[in-house]
Amino acid sequence: MKKAGTLCCIKSHGIKMRLAAFFCAIVFVMPVFSFSSQAKEGEFDLPVAISAPAAVVMDVTTGDVLYIKDGDTPYQPAGLVKVLAVLVTLEHCPDLQATITFSSHAVWGFDRTKSIHLYFDVGEQITLQDVVHAVMLKSANEAAMAMAEFTVDTAEPGNSYQNEEKT
Repeated sequence: MKKAGTLCCIKSHGIKMRLAAFFCAIVFVMPVFSFSSQAKEGEFDLPVAISAPAAVVMDVTTGDVLYIKDGDTPYQPAGLVKVLAVLVTLEHCPDLQATITFSSHAVWGFDRTKSIHLYFDVGEQITLQDVVHAVMLKSANEAAMAMAEFTVDTAEPGNSYQNEEKT
């Protein structure tokens, strides 16, 4: 017998995971596209000091960029983003024997001189389990990108991470 509120918690967890996937996708796309945003560096007074070399603050509901710091410089995805990508992928596809194919974008989408790679080949196919190991143990950028592409490509129709219905 379910406790009252269990369904609500499950639904809330699903929404949180979809939002996390959306933010993960944004971080993976940021190095590809530079922001021609409405905000200018230092335009708003933030309540906290940002010591990071780059930052972006966006309004989740409108997608407007509220604050940007060094938005034109491409950066590689950080470890926390990769952990989040693994979490979202495993929630979406728990079958560790699923096959992931490396696209040209996954293999060549990052500056190989400034990021960690395991030098997978375009078209190479490996199991989700091996991709998770590459991301979690070696922090391989191309493995993280291939995993993110796999998650988006295998999403059920009507299950958009970006367009979650607000109820």
